[in-house]
Amino acid sequence: MNLKNPESELKNYIVHDGDILLIPKEKKTVFVFGQVSNPGHINLKEGSNYHYYIEKAGGLGEYSNDDIMIIKGDTRNWISAEDENVIIEEGDYIWVPKDPVRSFDFHISRLSNYLSIVGSIATIIILVIQLGK
Repeated sequence: MNLKNPESELKNYIVHDGDILLIPKEKKTVFVFGQVSNPGHINLKEGSNYHYYIEKAGGLGEYSNDDIMIIKGDTRNWISAEDENVIIEEGDYIWVPKDPVRSFDFHISRLSNYLSIVGSIATIIILVIQLGK
């Protein structure tokens, strides 16, 4: 790109007298969230696996699920934490999902759905047997 080119995007980044430049301190962190006790940024420790970061975030919560995912910071790809080849890098996210809490009513409702299907099949079988006589 050339500054003399009127269509150059560099003109948007010219510094003038009185401008203040803020350069943020480089943070090398991994963000842990979901069903952990203290979600947030954890300082990167090269070579550490997801267990290290979850422990630093206070450990798994009461309703945590085992399907922990690593979300790569640069590509936003979701990778299972159980994948042996996954390397946790600066800017990655670790997500610990919640195992859904199901009430007694939920289980009774599902059971009644299954029993109605079984009842319908039994009725059809009895009808076919009776018609075959």
